[in-house]
Amino acid sequence: MRETGVVDMTSIKVRGLNDSPMEDEVLNWVPQSDDERVANNISSLIQRATSTSVEEVDRLIAELESLREMLQDKAVCIQREITEYAHLSRSTIETSKIIAAGLGRLRE
Repeated sequence: MRETGVVDMTSIKVRGLNDSPMEDEVLNWVPQSDDERVANNISSLIQRATSTSVEEVDRLIAELESLREMLQDKAVCIQREITEYAHLSRSTIETSKIIAAGLGRLRE
């Protein structure tokens, strides 16, 4: 037998909430004391803050990984340029020696 003023929440389906976590929350709602309400509000606030923090950390990690990849690509380019510079420098020294030897012969 039902008590007057009490609604059997298990038979109520809320439009748009079927099979969602929110449906369980609505269906299992029971009046709470002020202490329970405060505790739930604090818990909800902590969950939202933690969720935001975790999302921000994940975003920063993705950004750092992207920056690492970019730096690795730049390092490869710089290494290639250093190698090319070293080759050019050796070629310049060899050419200078050949020119100096040629000029030395011309003086004789």
